[in-house]
Amino acid sequence: MNSETTKFVTTQITKIYPHVIVLEPIDLPKEAYYKERNRYRADSIIKSLSQNTEKGFVKIGLTIKDISTTKGSVKDFGVMGLGYQPGKSCVASNFRLNKDNKNEQFSKWQSMKSGIHRV
Repeated sequence: MNSETTKFVTTQITKIYPHVIVLEPIDLPKEAYYKERNRYRADSIIKSLSQNTEKGFVKIGLTIKDISTTKGSVKDFGVMGLGYQPGKSCVASNFRLNKDNKNEQFSKWQSMKSGIHRV
């Protein structure tokens, strides 16, 4: 995710949670890649983020890649984000947003749903 989008989303989250630290970018976990659909499995991403999150902290992974999860009988359902409740990590993607105003859409969705509601 580019730094402009990351900064924009961070600003929105700090309006609700003032103690936000932006970490250095990391690669998506290789085991999360789902070759058949050229996507990344959101559950594998948040599992990886959670394993590397200290107690008392929450990590929100931001990506531009297509992510998916299992939904009912659909093995690979494309999503904008995923988090477990309770949990200490979640992931959000701007892949499915309108290209004309991704920042605005992403920050509203991400801060309301993924960053706050899901963890």
